[in-house]
Amino acid sequence: MDQDFIISLEKFMDRMGITYDVEISRDYYSRDGKQVCIHVLAYYQGEKQYDQHHCYGLRNGKVFYSEGNEIMGINDGVLAYLGKEKEIDNYFEDKARDIARNYLRWQEFN
Repeated sequence: MDQDFIISLEKFMDRMGITYDVEISRDYYSRDGKQVCIHVLAYYQGEKQYDQHHCYGLRNGKVFYSEGNEIMGINDGVLAYLGKEKEIDNYFEDKARDIARNYLRWQEFN
């Protein structure tokens, strides 16, 4: 992901007071092994602006996207003003993937 865009997005969110939470919502086993779902929520003035679940698994030491659920996307809130829906979605997905990667690799060794 473009580092300049990340800096711009984070600056925009900081200036606008947009906050977000990224946390594990559930884990489970499937035929592909251990899976984990990450819930991503972004808020502006106390109202949801982004609400998605991104689920991942671990195969051959690599994290893969297994499924997801979009409750509220970029176009539904204040983040749409940036006009970079795909890039913003990728930003939040990268945050979710990092948590999933750390969790699944920790589970692999415990």
